[in-house]
Amino acid sequence: MASVRAQVYNNLSIMLEAGVPVRQCLRTAVSAARGKLRRAWGEVAQAVWQGDGLAEAMRKHPKEFAELDVLLIEAGEVSGGLPEMLRRLSQWYSFRERTKKMVISGMMLPVLVLIAAALVIPFPRWFMGNISGWGYLLEAAKPLAVLFVPIGVIWGIVRYTPKTGVLRKLVDGTALKIPLVGRAVKQLALSRYFRAFHTLFKAGVPVIRCVETSAEVTGNAVVREWVKPGAQSARTGHPVSEGFGREFPKDFLNAWLVGEESGKLEEVSERLARTAAEKAEWTISQVCKWLPILIYGLICIWMIRMIFRMWGQIYGVA
Repeated sequence: MASVRAQVYNNLSIMLEAGVPVRQCLRTAVSAARGKLRRAWGEVAQAVWQGDGLAEAMRKHPKEFAELDVLLIEAGEVSGGLPEMLRRLSQWYSFRERTKKMVISGMMLPVLVLIAAALVIPFPRWFMGNISGWGYLLEAAKPLAVLFVPIGVIWGIVRYTPKTGVLRKLVDGTALKIPLVGRAVKQLALSRYFRAFHTLFKAGVPVIRCVETSAEVTGNAVVREWVKPGAQSARTGHPVSEGFGREFPKDFLNAWLVGEESGKLEEVSERLARTAAEKAEWTISQVCKWLPILIYGLICIWMIRMIFRMWGQIYGVA
């Protein structure tokens, strides 16, 4: 879905820069969307033809268009820089899709190997009559349940619980403590925050609104708590950085302070977004490199254990 959004936004940006009226742009660009998103874009196009602004029409579909999307497009309409805002949204969703594909491609092979091992290893015991068909299925299901049940539970919590819920915060906090994985999650969340802040700030959105909106797109409830108080700090006339939590990375905090003091927060936030994204991508590559090795090692240990178990059953060793 993210790549589709990136394509739609990119098509709209290109056509607007070429001088095509926004109404015509919507009729053409919407063809790249699918399913619910396509229906939403169709209704947006209809509303724009009837005189609504693009952001106004999108705001009527909160399930399909994030607040960040609507706010950036609204800022682009006011400032006359709508093509630029659409291009930035396209880059935003392309970045999300790129990191998603990196994780999926890195984990696909080890997961398939694990499934194959779960099905193959207990097969000789069933073939020799040591276990029944149901016993074979149970033996195969045990290691798969260890992997997929926690993943399913976590997915359900993330998908169906509020972003500020206790369960969501517990899951996000646990994710941050996992070696390497936690580092990648943190850097991705910070990259989203800095990227959103930079885009909103450059579009002329008030800094308090920038902080509040950017905090909501971090994707991690714990990281959101680190940065969200920055808005309250700004409301009281203090720098945004004074509201950041103690867990906020010191190197990023120091750079942010320099941006505030020098009046170059726009440039600094862009650089921080790029730095955090690069760190996240490097960490994800390391996770995708070492996690399969760990899984293969566990499979080998499991196979050795099963071999000794079968050996004992064949020769009557206790």
